[in-house]
Amino acid sequence: MENNKVRTLVGTGVGNFFEWLDFTIYGFFSTAISLTFFPGEDEVLALVATIGAFAIGFLTRPLGAYVMGRYADTIGRTNALVITFAMMGLGTVFIVAAPSYQAAGAVGAVCVLLGRLLQGFAASGEYGAAAAQFLEVAPDGKKGRYVSLLAVSTYLALAAGALLAVGVYQFFGTEAAEAYGWRYAFIIGLFIIPLGMWVRVHMSDSEEFKKARAVAPEKPGKIDWRAIMIVIGFTSLGTSSLYLSMIFMPSYAKAAFDIPVMYTSITTSLSCAVVAVCAYLGGWMSDRAGPVVPTCGGLLVITLGGLSAYLYVLSEPMFLSILLFQLVNGIGLGFFVGGSLSTISLLFLTSGRALGMGLGYNLGVAVFGAFAPIVSTAALSYSINYAPALYIAFTSVISMFSVKALLAHPAQKFDVGIAK
Repeated sequence: MENNKVRTLVGTGVGNFFEWLDFTIYGFFSTAISLTFFPGEDEVLALVATIGAFAIGFLTRPLGAYVMGRYADTIGRTNALVITFAMMGLGTVFIVAAPSYQAAGAVGAVCVLLGRLLQGFAASGEYGAAAAQFLEVAPDGKKGRYVSLLAVSTYLALAAGALLAVGVYQFFGTEAAEAYGWRYAFIIGLFIIPLGMWVRVHMSDSEEFKKARAVAPEKPGKIDWRAIMIVIGFTSLGTSSLYLSMIFMPSYAKAAFDIPVMYTSITTSLSCAVVAVCAYLGGWMSDRAGPVVPTCGGLLVITLGGLSAYLYVLSEPMFLSILLFQLVNGIGLGFFVGGSLSTISLLFLTSGRALGMGLGYNLGVAVFGAFAPIVSTAALSYSINYAPALYIAFTSVISMFSVKALLAHPAQKFDVGIAK
């Protein structure tokens, strides 16, 4: 039994790492992709087109969350995770094989859009099923740490993707990397698909899930919209902070401040590693003293420290100021996400957990994550360089109300500091 649990944890975590590596590589090479598939005289407008294609991946996420969430809650977490991994690989193939604008006109852009749609569908199904899997194999008293592994594996994937971007730019040089070298990063992502499939097909569903299905074999759980709205609120700040301070920052810093992508990719990789560490610490703190301290502490760090650091970026746009901005956001984001993940997962019954977590998270990402880089890039064209700070401040207010709603939710009990 213990071997099955370890195999399931490793398979879920490693597969999640590989899947998010494939999904986020696009963001780190958005400048190169804009030159390949969306050429134009205006660099900013070309980048807007590329970020729009990036956001296309979010359109299928609510649909993917619903379809794969239902599947995971009725058929099984493991089967759902195998399917999402295969779909992510197929989406990556579309992007790698897409011909350039010079070679085939708009055909390449269509291939990229199809690839992003598939990747968005896969990523949406991954989150809910993986969160449920981590929670349900965790023993009592360690659920915070176990579920935080979802965030740990995700942000380690982002760190690896940023390092991969640095390696490509360093090895090929800027001109060659933007012409064709970026494709090699996606090819590396394809090479790890077989390994990811292998580890996932050897997983098994938790005993908690098997017992729930034995009671109601084919009956899907009800959709708890109150709990889903809380998840959406939590996601608003997490996703805006992630995409604006981590994934989008290299391209934004290049367009706004002419700072080489390679430098900001290094700062992004380091910051994502910090998020992973702080997420685990946040999960550990939630096990020991409840979710309030790490969650609220992380929220305050992002709101006060992160926004102050961004003002420093605007006054002194350089490598060190961007690193400070990303590190501060990374610390706050890690504690905020790691401290709350297990608690919001416990809002849902086993029979509807994958659907509830997946739908809440992906609706939040579709609304707040997709528009974060689009709004900021559009604002850049009007020289409104403080737009990212305003966007993060806006979503932080939403998350504050969500924290209040979580504390008042009847499914939670905080009289001893630990969710029961």
